[in-house]
Amino acid sequence: MLRVLRHALPWLADAGSKPGMPRLLLDAVIRSPSGDLRVMTTHFEYFSARERAAQVESIRRIKAQSCEQAAFDAAAGGARGTPGRNSTGSSFHWYPQPSAAILTGDFNFQPEDPLHQRLQAPIAEGAPRLQDSWTIPHPRVARQHTNGVYDRVQWPASYACDFIYVTSDLATRVRRVQVDGESQASDHQPVLIELA
Repeated sequence: MLRVLRHALPWLADAGSKPGMPRLLLDAVIRSPSGDLRVMTTHFEYFSARERAAQVESIRRIKAQSCEQAAFDAAAGGARGTPGRNSTGSSFHWYPQPSAAILTGDFNFQPEDPLHQRLQAPIAEGAPRLQDSWTIPHPRVARQHTNGVYDRVQWPASYACDFIYVTSDLATRVRRVQVDGESQASDHQPVLIELA
């Protein structure tokens, strides 16, 4: 792990909703044998649709900024060619800003929600867009439910709200995406992605 950032997501006063809680996006850059990769995870607001929409837009801005920084670093030649950056371990230590990314979490929306499509919409020119990884190995297969599969007290009906998005530059590397339908460790089912 090269770097970890914590981005606060919007926490709005929504008179038409029950009180929520602060939410964040955890953003880590990981060095892997196939290159540096950003892995981000979050848990969106449950009660307020307005707040979830603001959280989607915040993640889109964070992703756009990271892609802009990645393009700047690439044009400047990385750590050595980027003015004001070095690798001495100081406060100005240079860390890579890869545009390739995985975004995971409990998004508290379902696949048919417009926010699901909004998160996958083009972000900025030259920036790889996010794509729901389930659709890559399962293009015409109904999504497995990830919430309320076993907990029928809290959730009267099960549905899918846990997603793994990958940037379009990682799509060809997705080998497998599956939901663990057996685990009862949580009211949500684990979701696994395997990249080549």
